[in-house]
Amino acid sequence: MTLIGQPVTTALRLIAWKPDGSYALIVGDSAVLLKWDGTTLAQISTSGVMSSGNDLNTVAWNPDGSYALMGGTDGDLLKYDGTSLTRITDPNTHQIQGISWNPSGTTALLVGNGGALFTYQSGTVAILNSGTTNDLYGVAWNPSGQYALISGANGSILRWDGTTVTVLNTSGLYPSTTIVRYVAWNSAGTQALLVGNAGGLVLSYDGTNLSVLTSGTNNGLFSLAWSGATATIVGNGGTMLSYSSGSFNTLATGVTTDLRGIAWKPT
Repeated sequence: MTLIGQPVTTALRLIAWKPDGSYALIVGDSAVLLKWDGTTLAQISTSGVMSSGNDLNTVAWNPDGSYALMGGTDGDLLKYDGTSLTRITDPNTHQIQGISWNPSGTTALLVGNGGALFTYQSGTVAILNSGTTNDLYGVAWNPSGQYALISGANGSILRWDGTTVTVLNTSGLYPSTTIVRYVAWNSAGTQALLVGNAGGLVLSYDGTNLSVLTSGTNNGLFSLAWSGATATIVGNGGTMLSYSSGSFNTLATGVTTDLRGIAWKPT
């Protein structure tokens, strides 16, 4: 791993590459938005579109690469098209923790604190009933576009098919106080991995069955990204794991700071 000289000292939360691989957006605390093109790390001003005291937690590109959505404190929802940054008016006032676009790019599903669940379509935000008041953190559409998987506090895992929210049974799999932080599908849509805040929790979901995998670490895990059939997972204290075909390997990072987000550059 190579440390890139950063223009800010605030915590950074998540990274997302533009689908053509030309650059990545990185979001963080204190309204920080960065752009990394493989050579230069530059700051994009958020002045005038959100409070400098608010945080950005999540970022997701529309699959066609036309723009990215970013979410944060107090329901802050921003849109960046490569040139301009604008604020989207929405009725949600809860902190936004996760965003995922359906494969066709027609609908973004957003989740957040207090069970916040809503959609963004053609500039319009619609609030949905999640059926829970648990904070929600992770969201990922199955590549088939048939449903999205959602994860959150108190061990909650939900499935939304565009109409109905279904609660997955997690009884006995892990402590009820667990925060399931992040979820990501492999490109085939045959397996999703979910990671948690304690005990090195990694879950596998195949569309029907949910199971716990032995990750080989007790550190909290925050994020993951698939590259082909291999997933890379990051977490507390510089933890980095690779997962493939049911097996885990611990990767040396040379850092001890928490790793909050990871994304592979598209090829």
